[in-house]
Amino acid sequence: MRGFFSYSGFTLALFLSFSCSIVELGKFGNADSDIWKGSSHNPAPGGSSTPAKSSCYVTAVSYPDGYDWLRDEDRDAVRCSLVVFVDGVPRLKVPIGESRAVGADADLHRIMDGSLYSWSNSDDKTVVRRDGEVLFEYYSRESIRDVLLKDNDLYTLGVPSSGEGFSFRKNGETLFVRNSGYPFERLYQDDEKVGFSFCEVIKAAGPSTERYYNVLDTNVVQVALRNDIQRVWDVISVNSGILYLATLRGVSSPVLIRSDEIVGLSSPDSSSLLSFRFLPGGDGCYVETVGGSPAMTSYLWNGTKSVFKSVSGFTIFSCCIDEEGICGVLVPSLRTLPPKIFQNERIWTVPEGYWPMGTSVSAMVNGILCVGLSSLTGGRPALWKDGELHPLEINGYITGVYSVR
Repeated sequence: MRGFFSYSGFTLALFLSFSCSIVELGKFGNADSDIWKGSSHNPAPGGSSTPAKSSCYVTAVSYPDGYDWLRDEDRDAVRCSLVVFVDGVPRLKVPIGESRAVGADADLHRIMDGSLYSWSNSDDKTVVRRDGEVLFEYYSRESIRDVLLKDNDLYTLGVPSSGEGFSFRKNGETLFVRNSGYPFERLYQDDEKVGFSFCEVIKAAGPSTERYYNVLDTNVVQVALRNDIQRVWDVISVNSGILYLATLRGVSSPVLIRSDEIVGLSSPDSSSLLSFRFLPGGDGCYVETVGGSPAMTSYLWNGTKSVFKSVSGFTIFSCCIDEEGICGVLVPSLRTLPPKIFQNERIWTVPEGYWPMGTSVSAMVNGILCVGLSSLTGGRPALWKDGELHPLEINGYITGVYSVR
């Protein structure tokens, strides 16, 4: 999800620079097939009184053995693939490259409901695939900013190649479109409806004016109509009520606003606010503030309660919030320091020589914290599980870790 996480330094520049063409299937497939599928994931049988256990899904980009994927000197010719592991076992392998319209970037694929969804552009089209096969396509070259799966329908929020405007689609069919403005880059569900928010910029002779809107299905509501608003950072609907995060003129701390209720979220870094966003998850909607210069720090709030503060000089890079609490990865403001892994109040230092290469690389799986780490020296990537490293037998890097029930 582009723009959802605040850190955009060395790590993102590193994995977004990778590219490759057609896959070498090797031991996972045969010469007559370009998509390899292993045995399917079988959830607990219906009617069982035993709660269904979750499986750990990992997406990773795999290069031929011996290829230096960090330098990637043969990026236009080397064959590579996107591999899905389920509990450490490869279950799907899809070729990467223009002929398959599947990209290596972590922004371009996601595991949802046990399937691999990927999206990319081909000529003047946007192509969306499920497990490597075309699900739908439409004639508009767009950058997909977020996707959401509901009742087997795939909703997308995309921005055209011009960078102006956006479209909200269901299975490729347009539900809502604007030719100007920009979306807050997240889809969400509320009251069984799919929603998002956007900003419309009104340009005039003087300073431009911003107007903010929330959309549920196709119902559009203007929000943040106060006269003292300096900036709206994020908007979301929770339990049919619209919330938004803002900075107000004359108020030192950022605020959370719902109807006429205003809650100040004060922290030592409020004066140097860099990021202010909602983090849906668990039993509610959390808020993250990022501030500080040069030592940036993240704070998490649940309503008016501060529930997490990162180590000074570190910000949240990957975050998972569920009924078991808050966990994820912290990255440092200074590249010379190693990242950290956290679970509620516990903090570990990432083993030397490893780094998170995607913004969705942490998940709680049956009470076990799992984090995908990739090698900074070109070695095997590894799944970090409760303090232990479990290498994946591929030459490449991990793009995502998911808990799937």
